[in-house]
Amino acid sequence: MPHVAIIGAGNLGAALADILKDVADVRSWDKDPAKSPPGATLEGSLKDASHAFLCLPSWTLTKALADVTPFLSPGAVIVGMSKGIETDKGRTVDELLAETAGGRPWAIMSGPMLAAELSAGMTGGAVIASPDEAARESTLDLFKKGRLAVEPSSDARGVALCGVLKNVYAVGLGIGAALGWSDNLRGMYVSLAVREAVLILTSLGGQGATVLGPAGVADLVATGFSPHSRNRRFGEEIVKNGSCPLESEGCASLPPLMARLGDVRSEAKALEAVHRVVIGREKAAEVFGGLWGGRDQ
Repeated sequence: MPHVAIIGAGNLGAALADILKDVADVRSWDKDPAKSPPGATLEGSLKDASHAFLCLPSWTLTKALADVTPFLSPGAVIVGMSKGIETDKGRTVDELLAETAGGRPWAIMSGPMLAAELSAGMTGGAVIASPDEAARESTLDLFKKGRLAVEPSSDARGVALCGVLKNVYAVGLGIGAALGWSDNLRGMYVSLAVREAVLILTSLGGQGATVLGPAGVADLVATGFSPHSRNRRFGEEIVKNGSCPLESEGCASLPPLMARLGDVRSEAKALEAVHRVVIGREKAAEVFGGLWGGRDQ
């Protein structure tokens, strides 16, 4: 059996470990000793691993890569699970892995993988994206017998951007839920978000068709409509309480994302609405009502 390391033993890391336990020797590690198996060390978890899954928020990924790579063999595949943008240099996950993986093969895994559902034995889906065919195929092989429906992609750029965008739009759907949107309005918002995402991906070097796959529409619907979603809850709390104690990938990614859009920003109305409410602290009812000509239900 291959040896697989899972770094970050939170809800997603634990669910992933459970999925892989029948096909791999899974060794998990977390900076919180309470979440790691007794006696587990970072070095021991990574030694001789064929794959290292980084189940971590984007704002910790840079440091994590610096800590992880010295213990990995040259051929080990680093799999990024983060769906955000690095806050200090504004790098997306594909850019970060390409620059800091130390020449090792890497991939991104993204899609509708709500940890609460996976942990309950339910099915999820994902796309494994990498410019390296061998890296994506070897990662894909790990999930052929599990409960994840997984497919490969060479569009790592597009998959990374989809992860960022779906989290921001999920915040928007949370805002809409708190405003009492009808299902009709939620459907309209998803349609608007998908069209914007296609435009943004093509302008930033991804493939528009990637939006229609697991990392795009599928993950947006799962995340934006689920009560298990942190990003959706963040949007709801912003409306109800004016702030949110939860850390959210969608919120953290907003400033660096908007800075990269250039002229496309003027055409991203749904995205701009989230930015105006979350970052600009404008009134949600007025901003989001403006998307539908003042109609708010």
